[in-house]
Amino acid sequence: GREYSPQQLYLMLGGPAPEHLALALDELTQQGRVTRVYRVESPRSHSGIKDFLSITEIPPTLFDNTTDEEIEVDPSLIRPVFKTTPA
Repeated sequence: GREYSPQQLYLMLGGPAPEHLALALDELTQQGRVTRVYRVESPRSHSGIKDFLSITEIPPTLFDNTTDEEIEVDPSLIRPVFKTTPA
């Protein structure tokens, strides 16, 4: 499937009210049409390090394979991503 940030979806859909977008994404998630993951990004390369299905699964430190360093996971490094489910 494809991946989208909330900002990308907002722009693709012509700027719906944020609460309408949130409700639609919740409904699509419940229907199994999209999956919400929380992606930890590298503070240096800004590429994704690892995806988690829940915020509570994210450890306090994580190995950044893009820089070969252990990093402290700061909330600013976590991005929600929505993945479409293949038909």
